[in-house]
Amino acid sequence: MKTGTLKELETPEIKGKWFRKLSPEERLRVFDEFMEFILSLNPELFKGKVRNAQPLSRDIRILRKESG
Repeated sequence: MKTGTLKELETPEIKGKWFRKLSPEERLRVFDEFMEFILSLNPELFKGKVRNAQPLSRDIRILRKESG
């Protein structure tokens, strides 16, 4: 475990290195926990943000590059 002051351990670079080490599932879990925390502080934050949302009127095509 690294030692140092909290300010030294909380740099964006160190946070980025930690986040890149997480699996996609762990990243999603961390994101979900942050969102739950943010919404617990301000439940009204996202209300009304989707008032301009419209359904897609066309198909979505997913393209993949074949390996090899």
